[in-house]
Amino acid sequence: MRTEVVQDVEKPDGELLAEIDGLLVRAYGGASRRARIERFLSVDDAGWVMLRRSGRVVSVGAFIGYRSAGFGWIGLVATEPHAQGGGLGRVITEALIERLRRIGCAAVLDGSKSGAPLYERMGFVDFGLSHALTAPAQLVLSDQKPAGLEGLQLVPIGPEMIQSVLSFDQQSFGADRRSLLRYLLKAYPGRHVAAITEAGLVGYGIAQPDLLGPIVAESATALRAIVASLHSLDFGSPPSLLVPPECAFLPTLLKLGFTSARTLRRQHLGIGELPGLRGRLCAQASFGEG
Repeated sequence: MRTEVVQDVEKPDGELLAEIDGLLVRAYGGASRRARIERFLSVDDAGWVMLRRSGRVVSVGAFIGYRSAGFGWIGLVATEPHAQGGGLGRVITEALIERLRRIGCAAVLDGSKSGAPLYERMGFVDFGLSHALTAPAQLVLSDQKPAGLEGLQLVPIGPEMIQSVLSFDQQSFGADRRSLLRYLLKAYPGRHVAAITEAGLVGYGIAQPDLLGPIVAESATALRAIVASLHSLDFGSPPSLLVPPECAFLPTLLKLGFTSARTLRRQHLGIGELPGLRGRLCAQASFGEG
């Protein structure tokens, strides 16, 4: 009987990064996820695990922990197509759960159509649906200013604003994710914006090359303004927006012209409702990070 051994990915060379990236492309389709791999290897309390067979990486997965609130995300669990159905996904997921437990975190994930039944059998409990939306070529914007827009300004997130953004995000997300946000702000200069009024910060957003998110806003008005600003940036193709189940403003996004590409099942293991003012969470950083 063969025993599968999971290894942590630590400071991989270019060859290993390319091997993992190739596996993800074959498993998920689409473009390279090299930047995503490097991000998980660069932020605090995050990492990758892999499983080799005959010297080749055949299954991988990633995790990021938010110690301040006792939960973390699991994502990008993938197995080579020829090895799928053999239980490797479960082995990887169990290893990721253990990595999170080591740092005092319960496990949260967004389960795909194929993955969610496995996670349910492992004891994960459903907490609603996350939505992957596709942006329209042009937003559906009214010529008339929405109520409450007066006095709202959009500004780049400069060094003087970072602490305010981090505090606003922690209050909303329910955990300190400063390591991830600092990484994103540095990685994508000129692709982030904060919404402010006389009362202070009311939202912010970051645009990745293929994704609008994370976006956090305390009103539909702030969300519309942030999305309109980010949507005007250059993208190779219409970007996605990953809406968590707690978001209070999904109807607003649909009225702007976003369309649903798919849904995923939000599933928790070892934790109930997540903390924070989570109705403000309009777009995730990714399905592997929350």
